Amino acid sequence: MEKKIKPLSLLTSKDYGQKGFTLIELIMVIVILGILAAVAVPKYQSLKGDASKAAANGMYAGAQAACAINFANNMLHPDTTDSAHSPLITTGATLLAAMDNPPSDWGVPAGGETSPPTIVATISGNSYTITILKNTDGSYGETTTAKAKLSKSW
Repeated sequence: MEKKIKPLSLLTSKDYGQKGFTLIELIMVIVILGILAAVAVPKYQSLKGDASKAAANGMYAGAQAACAINFANNMLHPDTTDSAHSPLITTGATLLAAMDNPPSDWGVPAGGETSPPTIVATISGNSYTITILKNTDGSYGETTTAKAKLSKSW
């Protein structure tokens, strides 16, 4: 037995059900999307700030590790003519050089080396500064008897 198909002109919406959304349904979807956006946007901004601060804290920890490793290496190789001896960390440039692949957004300040020596970055519009602290003898950074001490500003 073959099924007969009704001619197109005889088809009604009753045969196929609802063909669209009502105005109330569309307004409700727009209201729900507006509420979600109002909640999500501030949360996204907060997460963005937290992420940039976490990146800066990671850089600070990496800089401290580089200072410790550089000092340990120089304790093992105290002879400055030894090819394994590393330059003392006394400037922002030597701090960056002691680090293994520092992020490209970190560098010495635009005007060059400063006193006290620093490295700076601007991440998501926020400024981050890592400073090499002064020693008791008035010099900055690493000496033959002590590793460089750092501070952060953010």
